[in-house]
Amino acid sequence: MREYEVVFNVYGYTQLWYHSVGSVSYSRKIEHKDGDGNIVYMLENGHISFTVEANSPEAAYKKAIILWMKTDTGLLTIDDWNLRCVCDDENRWTKNDLDENGNVALAVACEYVRDSSKPKYKGNYRIEVAFSRGGKDDAVYDGFSTKQEAFKEACTLACKEAYTQNEEAAQERTCMVYFDAANGIIRLHYTYDGTFCQYEVIPVNEEEKEI
Repeated sequence: MREYEVVFNVYGYTQLWYHSVGSVSYSRKIEHKDGDGNIVYMLENGHISFTVEANSPEAAYKKAIILWMKTDTGLLTIDDWNLRCVCDDENRWTKNDLDENGNVALAVACEYVRDSSKPKYKGNYRIEVAFSRGGKDDAVYDGFSTKQEAFKEACTLACKEAYTQNEEAAQERTCMVYFDAANGIIRLHYTYDGTFCQYEVIPVNEEEKEI
């Protein structure tokens, strides 16, 4: 038996912005009109994770599904969900490793398959985007030669997010941006709900570099 972390992507919405989504994590809610023209609030980067003990990734995946089915999701309407990844200390299996029946394929269900999907990065620095509700942006921001170059791009990303989080210019949806150039960190605070997203410049180690 070994310990695995199983993460599911969760796609859904609430009828009102302040409605609870239970144990589901997300980066923010985005105002959206449904097919009937009603305003709903879609989850961005919705996900939930479980830590389970199992003999294989496949067994961990099945145990996590049972836990997921028992999880409180508040007033969240779930449109869909799927596997993001199954991880142990050395390996990572993604939804691309599912078979046609939606199960972890037998070819990767054995823990002997080594992780070839761990990200490799270009350049000397990269930008990592993390969310206060848990999780990180799947997008890869890399290829920067210097810390200054990466931080400049992080400033651009943060300012774009400050705009897109309130394109409707609603008065109550304010945010503040904190810049820490010395440590390569930018934090965008959503003052209306107390959450934030953080942009951090991170050096790329030699073992992480793309060959």
